[in-house]
Amino acid sequence: MNGTKATGVKKLFGAVLVSLLAQFAYPAYSHAENFRYEDSLGTVHFTNDWDSIPEEYQKSATSIGAEKKKKKALELGLKSSVMKYKDIGKDERLVQVVVNGVKMNFIMDAESTSAVITHKAEEELGLKKIPGSEAVAHTPTGALLPVYMVELAKIQLGQVELKNITAVVKDFDDTSIDAAGIIGMDDLQDYDVVVDKEAKTVTIKPQE
Repeated sequence: MNGTKATGVKKLFGAVLVSLLAQFAYPAYSHAENFRYEDSLGTVHFTNDWDSIPEEYQKSATSIGAEKKKKKALELGLKSSVMKYKDIGKDERLVQVVVNGVKMNFIMDAESTSAVITHKAEEELGLKKIPGSEAVAHTPTGALLPVYMVELAKIQLGQVELKNITAVVKDFDDTSIDAAGIIGMDDLQDYDVVVDKEAKTVTIKPQE
């Protein structure tokens, strides 16, 4: 992926660093590695910090990003899109997308590898929790945040279509943010994303 390193979206979500089929935060259209492990009590944990995994679970921990790339077929389409965006922070950009046929504002940020959707948008779209998707997200303060996932049938970014997207359900801590969710960079892994800061456009095109 091409782009400029970003730093700020983590604070939009209270600095929650979690990966559920990808990373739950947002650097510059590149992918961080994320891990899944199950503890002795049967609780499934997701984190992008290998050192936070207790030693006894490191052997059984799996890389979610790598697993996803192997399983996901090239269903993203081969078209390109040029989209206008609005700056909402350092390297956080608001774009209009269509989710399951409904127009919504989503955030694009290079440090977020997984898709996120708010509870309000989840309700508006009539989404249902994926059975067995409950997990806990690790925060920088050491707190554990209960989360779960839903599936979005399609996200349209101009001419680009992303299908069968798994999204974490989580609200923004800052209620002034006019966004229904976040676009996961892992879901754009077959595309190059180029930001033109002067024209305020994002170009999404298939990797060559």
